Amino acid sequence: MNEDLFWILNAQPLMNDKFPCTDSAIEWLNELLGEIPPDILQNTSKPLRLNTRLGVYYEDLVDILINSSSYLSNFTRNIQINNGGITLGEFDFLGSFTKLNHTYDFHLECAVKFYICTGEGTKLSDFVGPNKRDRLDIKYQKMLTKQLTLSEEPTGQSRCAELGLCPTRFMMLLQGYLFYHYKKERPVRNIHADINPNHNQGWWLYENEMMALGEQYTYQVLSKPNWLAIKKDKTLVLSELQLHITSMTQPVLIARLNAETLIEVDRGFVMPNDW
Repeated sequence: MNEDLFWILNAQPLMNDKFPCTDSAIEWLNELLGEIPPDILQNTSKPLRLNTRLGVYYEDLVDILINSSSYLSNFTRNIQINNGGITLGEFDFLGSFTKLNHTYDFHLECAVKFYICTGEGTKLSDFVGPNKRDRLDIKYQKMLTKQLTLSEEPTGQSRCAELGLCPTRFMMLLQGYLFYHYKKERPVRNIHADINPNHNQGWWLYENEMMALGEQYTYQVLSKPNWLAIKKDKTLVLSELQLHITSMTQPVLIARLNAETLIEVDRGFVMPNDW
């Protein structure tokens, strides 16, 4: 789990910062932590929930990181906002930050996403989830125009006041990977302007294209929630990977490793031929 915490602190955000804040969410997290505690997992009073849902696991990791800070107070998470029995939204994280006699309240929204580029990458709608039920343009606009503006709504403001908070700092932590077809030139030219040009990138290909991956590597199949940092796990040669993939009906995320060092070279999705 420590590897995943360090992954969060070092992975690039998917999008350029657009919401008003003085630093990026990653810079803010590093400022919040100062020097990363070597026993960071032992510093949290909340045990990590064992959950196969990647989004829940990721949010719990962010919770651990924030709770490891000595600059934090009045911290709360997952606060639902209701009006007349209708749920308007939910705050991911709210709290106060104090350092060098400077105090402000913050509102942080976070998500981890893995999107496959199905077009040229010039439109945010080109990027879809492996299950096709999710799209980058929809998620990004929801975070910008609904989730991060919740504290500006009267009901949201009222709930914040009940908690003794008035957020003046708003941050989006949207991390993950964007995957481009294996044969497509990377970095992709003319990519959408809102996408961080240094975002984490991977590849995707169809099952019948797998030989292009190369027999000089070893491979590791990544299962949720272990989609962040590489773990010590079973590795496969290409022929074994092909046999494994044959029995799968959904896209499979794999890491390609140096055969000698077992260090990750890159990662990507193998898609069913009819995806």
